Amino acid sequence: MKKIFLISGLGLILFLSECSQQLPTDSQKKNDKTSLSEQQLKEQQEKTVNSKNNQNSDTSTTDVSYQDTIDYVHDNITTIINSYFSTKPANDNWFAVGYGFTSSHHVYVDFEDGHFLYRALLECNSDQNSISSCTTLAILENQKQWVVIQGEDSQKDTPIVYKWAKDYEWQR
Repeated sequence: MKKIFLISGLGLILFLSECSQQLPTDSQKKNDKTSLSEQQLKEQQEKTVNSKNNQNSDTSTTDVSYQDTIDYVHDNITTIINSYFSTKPANDNWFAVGYGFTSSHHVYVDFEDGHFLYRALLECNSDQNSISSCTTLAILENQKQWVVIQGEDSQKDTPIVYKWAKDYEWQR
């Protein structure tokens, strides 16, 4: 019985000594934290540089909120749509009722005239942190699913990143 306790004790001592060799010392922990912080700082700097490069490569967009775009489109929907779409609204006005954004400058807009519902793909440009214009790229009609009836849906494979609708759940 004494032999079993002696062997067990030796095994425990060997096990603990192996574990202590694998544990990092306080100075190693400090160096690891410093390295992690330096790595995080480097990643943040790269993101900032990439963000600045992206802004420099596309001068037509600046930082605007989705709400800025919604407000602009809401106020100008009839002009935006009538400049592209040959169908005119029944009461001389289109009304924007839902939005699905694929980026800060590409948005699907559900619009109607009180009788018919359509969807437009718009590309909105900004200037000095406000929307300066929106161009219609496509008009879609709901025929059990949304079908392009005019233009080209260049964002069809791009995920929706933000959506808003007045009285319904906006669906792609």
